[in-house]
Amino acid sequence: MYLVDISYDYVDRGILLAFVERFDFETNSFYLPVGEMLVTLDDVSSLLHLPVLGQFFNLKEVDFEESRCTIVKLLGVNEGRVYAKLHVAHSAKVRLS
Repeated sequence: MYLVDISYDYVDRGILLAFVERFDFETNSFYLPVGEMLVTLDDVSSLLHLPVLGQFFNLKEVDFEESRCTIVKLLGVNEGRVYAKLHVAHSAKVRLS
C-alpha cells in the first residue's frame, strides 16, 4: 500500500504530472518558473505528519593515517601536501585546492 492511498482521497493527476515534468533526477530538485525548489526530509515530515526518528547518517571515525592514505589513493594528491593540510585541519574537511 502506498502513502498516497492512505493519506488522500483524491489525487490531482495534472498537478502530479506537472511536478514530474519539472523534477531533475540528477539534483533531486524541482525546477519551477519561480526558481529551483528542493524538498527536504523535514518538509516531508511537516507536510505528511510523519515522524523522523533516529540519526540520518553515521560516519565512522577515521584516524590520521587512514585519512592520508585514502586521499592520496582516491584523489591522487601528493603525499607531502596531504600530510601538511591534514595537520592544520580542524574538522572533517580538508581543502586541497
